[in-house]
Amino acid sequence: MGGNNWKKTVRRLQKLYNKIFNIRNDEYQKLSTEIIKSFDLIGLENLGVKSMIKNPRLSHSISQISWSRLIDMIKYKASWYDKKCIQISKAFPSSKLCNKCGYKKEDLTLAIREWTCPECKTKHDRDINASINILNEAIRINNECTTGQVGI
Repeated sequence: MGGNNWKKTVRRLQKLYNKIFNIRNDEYQKLSTEIIKSFDLIGLENLGVKSMIKNPRLSHSISQISWSRLIDMIKYKASWYDKKCIQISKAFPSSKLCNKCGYKKEDLTLAIREWTCPECKTKHDRDINASINILNEAIRINNECTTGQVGI
């Protein structure tokens, strides 16, 4: 009798997991299509998801949200729609560079969420600054590729 209840619970749980997967997949499909249709050039940071999953504090939540699935969708849809998707190396100091003057803040730790550039006095939100730098780097790489100077 107890085994039967356990099997029912497992089936219910599996149905729930499948429902969550389908909802998330649908949202990723819609989001990736919206991004691709809205922009001709998309710059993405290569986050190294595989190494991030090794962190026991982050592994479950990173696996749950499937960053790599969303990135894969953006990449293949970019090729479908003849758009450019450029991944920036995780070694690129996107958070540490001032997007105004190019100053590199060497002592920036993950705990610091905002910083002010000592050169041009621009106040930066770490994530917004990084996204601007990633876009600028993607534009730079794209321009070099179109002029035939460097490959990706």
